[in-house]
Amino acid sequence: MVLIIGLIIAGLILISFEIVVPGGILGLLGVGAVLGAVYVAFSEYGLFGAIFTFICSLVIIMAIVILEYRMLPKTEFGRKLFLFNTSGSRIRYGARTDDGPAEESLIGQQGEALTTMAPSGRIIISGKSYEGFSQSGYLNKGAQVEVVARDAFRVVVKKI
Repeated sequence: MVLIIGLIIAGLILISFEIVVPGGILGLLGVGAVLGAVYVAFSEYGLFGAIFTFICSLVIIMAIVILEYRMLPKTEFGRKLFLFNTSGSRIRYGARTDDGPAEESLIGQQGEALTTMAPSGRIIISGKSYEGFSQSGYLNKGAQVEVVARDAFRVVVKKI
């Protein structure tokens, strides 16, 4: 009985440390300790003892994890572990020019590669510079290109 309780306590400690030190190793060791306790309970007390040990361990583990997630952020140590602030920046979707976002109307327009595209580089269309991505692979500087699509942060071009 002492071995079963000791394995359950070791498993609980390891699993609770997993919340503070993520990586999976401590959690796996904790689960292994609890499963070891279930095995010992099965060998000493039969199927009912193993099921009882497993259910009790599972309930205690869930209670400790919930308690840690609710109480830990309110402590001095927990405030250092959890992220509460954001940077306040936003992701801007859409290809951008030097002046701002590229427009959908670029699709089908033709331009020229300002830099070597291997496969990314700068292109110029109607006097505006854009970040481009070549579907045709490597393109030399000055190659004529056509816009075929718009990606998250660039225009997708192909060689004419």
